[in-house]
Amino acid sequence: MPDTSVIRSDLSGYAEKTAWTIRYLDKQQKTLGKARPRPQDLPNYRTVPTAYTELLRTRRYSENTIRTYTNLFEEFINYYHTLDPKEITEKEILAYLRYLVDERQVSISYQNQAINARHGMLSSFIMNRY
Repeated sequence: MPDTSVIRSDLSGYAEKTAWTIRYLDKQQKTLGKARPRPQDLPNYRTVPTAYTELLRTRRYSENTIRTYTNLFEEFINYYHTLDPKEITEKEILAYLRYLVDERQVSISYQNQAINARHGMLSSFIMNRY
């Protein structure tokens, strides 16, 4: 709820009637992680090949999942923008996942989506089609 003087006054009045004590705490500022690279940040920014999204559609993934996995794939291939995607090893994939947690400080949900995108489609696509 918004922190306004009217709301604080209403809460104080209610607290007095019910013998409650109100404590106001300052919000702790969440430490923001490193931002996702933007196309203008990298000289050779790569977009996801249309064959990848077609493969997801063929496997009947929802449009939301396709959009999510496509964004994750794009972020991943641009994390290793100096490597040919076929050269990316399992070790580098794990390093990327650690980067998401340690430097980007992504949510658990985002991390799980990255893992699912990688296991569900990403590795087979990189190895066979990219």
